[in-house]
Amino acid sequence: FPYTTLFRSPTPASSALVPQPTQMIPTGQKLYFQVQKNPVTSKISVIFAGSAGEGSISSADIKVTHPDGSVTTGIILPLKGVTEITLDGSKETDRVEIIAKMSSGETYRVYDELVPFMRY
Repeated sequence: FPYTTLFRSPTPASSALVPQPTQMIPTGQKLYFQVQKNPVTSKISVIFAGSAGEGSISSADIKVTHPDGSVTTGIILPLKGVTEITLDGSKETDRVEIIAKMSSGETYRVYDELVPFMRY
């Protein structure tokens, strides 16, 4: 008789939720990002609040890793006027990573933190 086998990927969610060290961008440059999780909807909003110094970013890749190992991604494109993105979060602690791509082509991991769900 026909039967179905369900295969689960062997990626342990625990290692996916371990933040990596962020990287220093070149001296004299600063990037400002705001990351917030909505306490009602658990949506995560990431806002590029601007930069200081010489370099600007051409894009920022946003990656949200949920406790079950699933991933939601998005991109911010400041030069095209896209400075904010909202991604699905969970009712638990999610990992949020921001990889900024400078207009010169280099990429930097500028944010990698666990964002908890705050219950009121």
